Amino acid sequence: MSSFADRIYTSLFKFFKIKSSLSFNYVNNITTISSLLIKLSSIEKERDRLFEELQAREQAFNKLVLSVYDWVWITDTTGKYSYVSPKCVDIYNITEDKIIGKMPHEFVEEKDKDSIIALEKHLLETHEVLVNYVSIVRANGNFLKTLTNAVPLFDFRGEYVGHIGVEKILESTPIQNKRYC
Repeated sequence: MSSFADRIYTSLFKFFKIKSSLSFNYVNNITTISSLLIKLSSIEKERDRLFEELQAREQAFNKLVLSVYDWVWITDTTGKYSYVSPKCVDIYNITEDKIIGKMPHEFVEEKDKDSIIALEKHLLETHEVLVNYVSIVRANGNFLKTLTNAVPLFDFRGEYVGHIGVEKILESTPIQNKRYC
């Protein structure tokens, strides 16, 4: 039989052994949490740096778009305009909000719609580059002969996200002349 003192000693030994293992786990957890907080701080700094870099690139893009006479646009994966430069007002007398969400074929002459729809479908399926495509657009009381160039856009995973392009006015003819460009 063990004595009362032996039982207390054994109980205290077990208690301190458990407590010391808990203390070790507690210190280990605090170290892990501190390490995670340091990593999180580093990630937040990198995120802030990347955000500032993105803002600077966006400002540079906007300055470039405003400095050229050509109309710059971006379409999404469905072929709808997701961005149009403010030049659309100067060239087509249409505000950006009336173009965003629409398809390019919605702005061409009726006789050219089928070929534009086929081209849109082809570009969406193949993600090809569009080079020196000429079309006739009715805008601002004129028929406009336009030259379009576009390249596909891909995200960081390599997935297609749309096209970015520029459209240049080659010739403008008043509609009342009933002459196509």
